[in-house]
Amino acid sequence: MARITSFRETQPRYPMLRIAGLICVLFGSLLALAGIGLLGCAILMGLAKWGGSIAAPPFFAWMCVLYGVGIEFGALQMFVVAGLLQLMIHLEENTRATAQAVDTIRSRMEPKPEGVEPFFAA
Repeated sequence: MARITSFRETQPRYPMLRIAGLICVLFGSLLALAGIGLLGCAILMGLAKWGGSIAAPPFFAWMCVLYGVGIEFGALQMFVVAGLLQLMIHLEENTRATAQAVDTIRSRMEPKPEGVEPFFAA
């Protein structure tokens, strides 16, 4: 059975996974801003109705609240997906570092060729 040596590469891997995480963060940020805008619109309609200057329909204000909360929940989901993608990338990097360390330890424990003296004399 051949040895696995793919863990010796040092450059970052999975560029598409990194791009997907970045897109999730950007899309989640846009959703968060849209949700905050809708919630702010509902608050302004409530203040305008309370002040008496505008007769905003309460149905429209409640729909803004409903859609705003729903969009904020979607933004939260996008941030969670981006976090999971980042977690997978870090898991792979840490696993690769562990494999490199174990390979270094294993190579030090292999028998040395004849004529090579040990580091520490007994």
